[in-house]
Amino acid sequence: MNTALPAPLDDATITRILQASRAEAAAGRAAESEQLLVRLAHQAPNHPGVLNELGVLMLGRGAAEQAYALFVRATDADPRHPSLWANLASSLKALGRRAEEMDALEKALQLEPRHLSALLQKGAYLEQSGDVRGAARTYQNALACIPSGADAAPAVREALSHAKALVEADYAALAAELEGPLAAVRERHGGGRQRRVDLCLEALLGRRSIFYSQPTWMYFPELPAIEFFERADFPWLDAIEAASDEIRAELLRVLEPLWRERLRAASGCEGALILSTSAGRAEVRIQNEEIQVSELPAAQTPEATPSLDEGAFAHLLFHGCDERAGRIDVVGIPCLRVLFPEQDFVIWPADAF
Repeated sequence: MNTALPAPLDDATITRILQASRAEAAAGRAAESEQLLVRLAHQAPNHPGVLNELGVLMLGRGAAEQAYALFVRATDADPRHPSLWANLASSLKALGRRAEEMDALEKALQLEPRHLSALLQKGAYLEQSGDVRGAARTYQNALACIPSGADAAPAVREALSHAKALVEADYAALAAELEGPLAAVRERHGGGRQRRVDLCLEALLGRRSIFYSQPTWMYFPELPAIEFFERADFPWLDAIEAASDEIRAELLRVLEPLWRERLRAASGCEGALILSTSAGRAEVRIQNEEIQVSELPAAQTPEATPSLDEGAFAHLLFHGCDERAGRIDVVGIPCLRVLFPEQDFVIWPADAF
């Protein structure tokens, strides 16, 4: 009689079966989902992913002790995976072992400080422990994990909504606490606006974003961390802005012969695009290997003509249509690759210093 054990499954196969089980569950076919999982558990009984999935199933059924035992085995098998520790914390919470719950959450966050589920769980723990301000700070970190404009996963949507409400309430409470003492300080200093203090408070209370220097080309360390410079610090800007038309004309005088040469080499390239800058808008029309540039009134927008903003135009001038030009519609704008081939633009000659 042949009693040979089946060959062990590789990680890719296990992952594929786990995904299939989750898909069945999401489609409302719980029995089929469980069958896949139970069969997999017989084939890979010590795999951390399988143990974790079984633990989640047991926790959903209210079998916290069984879930806890499975999550312990999972974290023993793979102690470097933060989600396993977060799930272990959930089972400890269900068992009322709150101190151990926090230990498990801290292990998850040591591995991944921006782990959304662990942050939400820690915020809830602090809130239920009476540390509302600590909970608000933790919830704030959780909210910062969601990219602007992104939709949260349904599983955490309610928790995130609660987190946002608590953070806003904490901001309001903190503002009320600071209002009296700050009013007295302002009165002692003549009641005038304290610009840096006000900016600090607006950031502290979540009323403004903090803008950090993020140079697109060269970072020079240890410069003063000034977000926005005062206009008065640059008196020469008036002369530069007054010369905008001359600067633009000079740029076009340099570009037009270069563009004509590239168009003649490419042959047959025609089309139009709009350059939109803070100084105004212009239409660039290409026909018969010639280029015509004309300013556009603010209200005039030629129908179906693609547009480049000044950031995209600057990128093309310096780098051309390289791999970093992903946000620019290189395909949809005629002749763009001809006019702006990929290049490394040198801002100053090597002997400039």
